[in-house]
Amino acid sequence: MRKYCLLLLVFGLVLSVSAETKTLEILPKKETGTLKAKLVPMVAKLKLGTNEFFLKIFDDEGKPFDQAKVRVLIVANMPSMMHGDSIGDGTYVEPGVWTFKAKFSMGGEWAIKVLVKDGESELGSFEFIVSLY
Repeated sequence: MRKYCLLLLVFGLVLSVSAETKTLEILPKKETGTLKAKLVPMVAKLKLGTNEFFLKIFDDEGKPFDQAKVRVLIVANMPSMMHGDSIGDGTYVEPGVWTFKAKFSMGGEWAIKVLVKDGESELGSFEFIVSLY
């Protein structure tokens, strides 16, 4: 019986550790243009307040989008409550990767809208839905 309990305890710890380190990738609900994107939170579970994200952008062949001069504009809001806009630019990290912060003031579903621009030309846009429950 002791061995069985110990085995269950070890198995439970392994499951909890693997659940905490799981990377969440969010695909866009809507997208325009030929670019593709994934949103990756820097934490396993989003929280109220400021959260950091990686934004990964790919071309139509799946290669990292490598135009560092492109502006990545971020808007986060809560559509059901019509409030909470958090607007800012993504920070270029490396080809295909930008980081940004979004502030969530309450639990629920939030829309994160991303606009990729080169000067005045729009190269693509994405809308991601994230949930805080």
